[in-house]
Amino acid sequence: MLDYYSTQLLQHILVSYLPRIHLAEERGYSNPSDKYHWLYEELHCRVVFLRGVLLFLDALPRFMVVGTEALQYVTSYVGKLFAVDWVSSLRNEKTEQHPYFQDNNPYWTEFQEVLDHIDDGYDLGDLPQLYVDLSEYVVRASRLYLQIRECSIHAIDRDKFEALLSRKPEFSQAG
Repeated sequence: MLDYYSTQLLQHILVSYLPRIHLAEERGYSNPSDKYHWLYEELHCRVVFLRGVLLFLDALPRFMVVGTEALQYVTSYVGKLFAVDWVSSLRNEKTEQHPYFQDNNPYWTEFQEVLDHIDDGYDLGDLPQLYVDLSEYVVRASRLYLQIRECSIHAIDRDKFEALLSRKPEFSQAG
């Protein structure tokens, strides 16, 4: 059984960042010379990221004619999230392992859970269910991406991060 976070989680996270970025703008943090400009930049990055993900997921059904193509669109999109230099640079050179792409990271294991759900026997012809599962794949990839940013770039949520990204799944469905 796959527990779905759904795009509602991403919308919830976005809604929590919007007042903060507006406050940062009001306080002048958007000025590059301000000592808290880094906070504004990180909030801006996350807001732009979340809006982009939601737009991608909103547009995806229009391109879902064949299940294999939809799967390729989504895996390509997610692959680009983790291909950026700063994510790649976190890899341990001695062990060749990435600190966040490990089974001891719950964000990683939940991301992998969706891949396990969409296995070789998955019905790619059931486009409505495929859309739901591909959306969940992107949602969980987004959670992992935000965790990496929070832990390795700038911790802007600190104690609230886990609560923000670990809301109980909204829906449950037998898989």
